Amino acid sequence: MLVFLEVVLLLLPGVTMLSLLNRKITAIQAGVITGLGFMVVFGEILVGSLFAFDVETVKVTYRSLVIGKEWWHILAGPIFIIWYLFIFTEISIVSTRRHKEDHSKSQV
Repeated sequence: MLVFLEVVLLLLPGVTMLSLLNRKITAIQAGVITGLGFMVVFGEILVGSLFAFDVETVKVTYRSLVIGKEWWHILAGPIFIIWYLFIFTEISIVSTRRHKEDHSKSQV
């Protein structure tokens, strides 16, 4: 069940960015949605780090992309973070571009 949440959290920034580019949502809404997803992912990465470095010794009986002791569990965390940071940057760029377009239209 956790894998489904992780897949949603992996796809959430991309879907949010596509919605922003198609003008379905505003940049503020995209930032809030992506920010909430990032907080959940970051919490999961912290828990995964506790398991990976044997700080927490609970037997994990479910599949997860981030939580576990394999090498790819440790690599999945930075990949998630880089993906979210890329989307945050793109949201900022689109927001700035739209603000300039709206500002130039209002002066004409």
